[in-house]
Amino acid sequence: MDNRPVVLLSAPDPVKGELARGLLEEAGIPSLFHGPDRDVAELGAAVHMAFTRPDLLVPAAALEDAREVLKQAWGEEIEEL
Repeated sequence: MDNRPVVLLSAPDPVKGELARGLLEEAGIPSLFHGPDRDVAELGAAVHMAFTRPDLLVPAAALEDAREVLKQAWGEEIEEL
């Protein structure tokens, strides 16, 4: 099984990113945010996400399942990355 992290959503806005992460968590698909680090952590997670716009990553083996979860929830295709 290929567990290397791959990009599911590239630099989503903070709200969409958190919603996607929550949907994936409910579906049992692990995910994480990764992006440039900025020294704004003291302002809170929401502000940090707004400034840094990290990518949302999932294991490569779960990429298609993750896309399907978001498609079912949002009714739209996830762009091929």
